[in-house]
Amino acid sequence: MTDLKTDYIQNLHAVETPDMIAARKRIHDNDFPIHVTPMDGRILQVLVRMADIKTCVEIGTLGGYSSLWIADALPEDGHLYTCEHDEKRLKLAEATLGSRQNTTIVKGDANETLPALAEQHGPFDMIFIDADKISYLNYLDWAEKNIRKGGLIVADDTLLKGSVYMHELPYRVRASTRDQLKEFNIRLADTKKYDSIIIPTVAGLSIAVKRF
Repeated sequence: MTDLKTDYIQNLHAVETPDMIAARKRIHDNDFPIHVTPMDGRILQVLVRMADIKTCVEIGTLGGYSSLWIADALPEDGHLYTCEHDEKRLKLAEATLGSRQNTTIVKGDANETLPALAEQHGPFDMIFIDADKISYLNYLDWAEKNIRKGGLIVADDTLLKGSVYMHELPYRVRASTRDQLKEFNIRLADTKKYDSIIIPTVAGLSIAVKRF
C-alpha cells in the first residue's frame, strides 16, 4: 500500500538527481537494497547547509547513495570522507562516486582507518554513522574526540526495528546489538554533551549537536 503522505513529501522536497536514481538502481541490481530513503537524504542535505558543514565523515558507504546527498550539499571547499570495507560494496561506491572531486572513499575497516583519517584531516564538522550496528559505540567514542564543538553527529537506524523500545526482540535482531543501540541513544541524550533528538523515520535518524 502506497504511503500517500511520504510520497507527497518526497515528491515535493526530496526529488532525486539522475545520479541518485542510477545509484539506487545499481544497488538494487546488485542485491544490496540497503540505503537511506530520499527523505533521509534530504534531511542530511538540510543539516549540512544549516550547520555550515564543510568536512564530513560517513561511516558506511554501501553503494554511495547517501554519499551523493551529502556531497551535493557541501560548499565548493567542502569534502566528504566515506568509509567502506566490503569489496562488493566498494565497487558499487566507486561506480557512483569515483569521478567526484569532493569525495574520498576510505577503504578498509573503519575501526582501523578512522584514527589515521582524524590525524590527517580532523577535526570534522559532521559524522554520519550508518554501518555495522555492533560498532556504533566505538564510532561514537571516535566521533566525540574528532568532531568540533557545534559539530553534528548523525546516525541512521537508531530505532533498530523498534527493538530499543520493545519488550521482545524483532526478527533477526540480537540482544547484544539492541543493547549497543540503547546505550548509544542514551549517550546522545546526555544534555550536558549534546542537543539531540531521534527523528522517527522508518529506521530512526539520530541528530546530535556537540556542546563540549
